[in-house]
Amino acid sequence: MYFCTDLRIFIVAENPHPHDEWNEKHAFCESVMLNFANKITILRMLITPIVIVLLYFHGPWTCAFAAFAFIVAAFTDWYDGYVARRENMVTNMGKFLDPLADKVLICAVLIMFTALGWVPAWIVIIIVCRELIVTGLRAIAIDENITLAADKFGKAKTVTQILAIIPLCLHYPLFGISLVVLGEVFLFVAMLLAIFSGVHYCHYFYRQLQEKNRDNRVWKHVFSSISFCYIRNHQFHCLFFHDLGAERSPRLSRSQGTACQP
Repeated sequence: MYFCTDLRIFIVAENPHPHDEWNEKHAFCESVMLNFANKITILRMLITPIVIVLLYFHGPWTCAFAAFAFIVAAFTDWYDGYVARRENMVTNMGKFLDPLADKVLICAVLIMFTALGWVPAWIVIIIVCRELIVTGLRAIAIDENITLAADKFGKAKTVTQILAIIPLCLHYPLFGISLVVLGEVFLFVAMLLAIFSGVHYCHYFYRQLQEKNRDNRVWKHVFSSISFCYIRNHQFHCLFFHDLGAERSPRLSRSQGTACQP
């Protein structure tokens, strides 16, 4: 720490190398935000356009490679969570990226299926709308300090969607066996689970919001009661001392007047 003798100039240099400190903080934030688990999640998002391009140039081999790439991406969905929990790498960035990567992957592939005419558009519309609604609820829940974690119905929906997309990605018969019907059945079940889990998320969020508002109203009534008691007590003391002063002032004036008389 250095001080200049001139009072007009006052310099405090606690760290003679501020750039080194900034670099250390930047490296620490980068290591936390982009840890190994988050890098796996980002890899899943990068696999999405590869799957889309392979499906666009659809053929027996390209569809097989697209299915394989989707399986790898689906495996990373489990592996990044496993690594984050085992190595204590759970971060807010990971909590944000993981569901986002899942929605980007699944919704992009389903929309591509609709463009190719492989699945009915109305099923994809229902699934995509559900994902958008739940994503919006999660954003509002974060702002309201409400935890909207994935439940068993949402996890079952994700697994069913994966089981539906893999045979639909193949599309062409595999060893003379067509798996399209199996994929369509799984996709219909995934749509039903998407609707049920979406309603469950909305109901849970509404219930948590009602409980939070009720707690806020209780505390508001408590603070209002305390404020009311304080104001009434203050008014009582003011009136009491005002009446006491008014009672004493005539006596004091009379005594002064008597003392002044000859």
